[in-house]
Amino acid sequence: MTPSWFDRAIEAIDLANSDCPDVVVEAGAARPKEVVHSERMTDWVIRLAADPTPAQLLAARAHHLRRWVIARRDFPEGRSGYLRWREAQKRRQGDDLRDLLDRAGCPPDVAEDAAIIVAKATRGDRSPQPARSTRMLCALCSSNCNSMSLRSVWAMSMPSRCWRERWQR
Repeated sequence: MTPSWFDRAIEAIDLANSDCPDVVVEAGAARPKEVVHSERMTDWVIRLAADPTPAQLLAARAHHLRRWVIARRDFPEGRSGYLRWREAQKRRQGDDLRDLLDRAGCPPDVAEDAAIIVAKATRGDRSPQPARSTRMLCALCSSNCNSMSLRSVWAMSMPSRCWRERWQR
């Protein structure tokens, strides 16, 4: 049985992502893209992590929390513009998730860990949990998880730049 704060947090994340202007058709129904994405990420974390923590599950659910809020077109073209956009997204998503989880009654340590994972940040005590979770989300997001086996997800993600950078930390 999941704690009530966890259920409230999942509902709040889904509600925040339900405003996504992009829709995808899944099982014949049009749904907000980021809601579908967050459900898929959560499902993959459950499949890949032996015993996922609440912070890992919440971070997976909020991996692209309100991603449309900061438009890519508002940043310069090219790699440096893309990286600046990504940094702005990570900071905003981490801050937004922390606030959302606080309002849902999430324990402060879980909210902080989930926000660190989403923001791809580090924590003062250098706990490996957020880094491992970030690597897992990065690997999942860099491949099309829908149509691949678990083995192919890991095989395809291993060479990715994102994976290599996270792994070396």
